[in-house]
Amino acid sequence: ELHLHQNSLSGTLPTQIGLLSNMNILYLDNNQFRRQIPTEIGYLTQLKDLLLHRNEFSGSIPNELGSLGPSLTELQMNANRLKGTIPEELGLLTGLRILRLDDNKL
Repeated sequence: ELHLHQNSLSGTLPTQIGLLSNMNILYLDNNQFRRQIPTEIGYLTQLKDLLLHRNEFSGSIPNELGSLGPSLTELQMNANRLKGTIPEELGLLTGLRILRLDDNKL
């Protein structure tokens, strides 16, 4: 588990985040991360909870999030600057119980 919420972290989320392949909880919410969510986050197939809300992420939602599989139960990306359409691949996340995408430009 990695809990880094509310730490005023800023800059871009490094692509090396994809190397944390055994991570099951990732809380990066309430920081100041910006730019695109790296596609490498799709490598974290053991995740149960992914909280990226209340940052400054921009660009589109990566299609690769659909690779996170049925173990993902919570995905929060609300209150960012995401735009575009919601990828069809999110429909592959059959275990989701909580999905928050509000307060973006989708």
